[in-house]
Amino acid sequence: LVLLAYLMMMLSWNSGKCGLTVLISTVVFFIICEWVLVEPELWHMVRGSVIVLLMKVSSVGFDIDGGVITPPCLSLFLGYSLSPSSLIFGPFVTMTQYKQSKTSKLTWSSAVDISNSIVLAYITVLLSTCILSDTTHLSTNTLVSSYMTALSFRTSHYFVCYLSQASSLIAGYQHDGKFKVVSPEMVEVPRSMAKVAVAWNLPMHYWLKTYVYKKSRGLGPFISAFLTYAASSLLHVQRNINQKL
Repeated sequence: LVLLAYLMMMLSWNSGKCGLTVLISTVVFFIICEWVLVEPELWHMVRGSVIVLLMKVSSVGFDIDGGVITPPCLSLFLGYSLSPSSLIFGPFVTMTQYKQSKTSKLTWSSAVDISNSIVLAYITVLLSTCILSDTTHLSTNTLVSSYMTALSFRTSHYFVCYLSQASSLIAGYQHDGKFKVVSPEMVEVPRSMAKVAVAWNLPMHYWLKTYVYKKSRGLGPFISAFLTYAASSLLHVQRNINQKL
């Protein structure tokens, strides 16, 4: 996927359609892998990392079109795409953030943020796998049991987000002094469903807004919104792993 994206980027970097070319080629590759090439059980294990790769490589193409960055060399592109700090659990980071992380220094503020992220990751996985799962089985009230099941799912998501946040902070990623992946308070006590969609995964929201919605606004508000939801659905839908090829 990374080599395919780099090849398409080199072929189209001066056409003004580099981002679109990389995105379409990688999405086609993604769909072929999901439905044809890869066994469902294996694909289920690597799918998350492939999604992060797709988001990364397509963002490079769009940033080249926008003049934000120049076409990177292969070593820089591979380092950014395959960086272990953001490949396994995420989150999505831009090429600019990756470059800045190479020169960032560990500060007391960063150390505190890293410690907080690790502690919160431990708390959320404990809640998800131990406390809430037991509470769900003990409750006889259907409404309470359903809420606890949903809360267990959400806290497992928070665990992955905090873990990826910690790994990114350790790697040197910052965002205006802070690097945040999820906002549980905005999910649990939201002012609107739009706030939930944003706070659930802040880096993914940034990618969808910057590289899908804004890039397609010339097609009209309805089409740009439709394409944004379609892209989000494509990244979230999962094939039934029990289905045999």
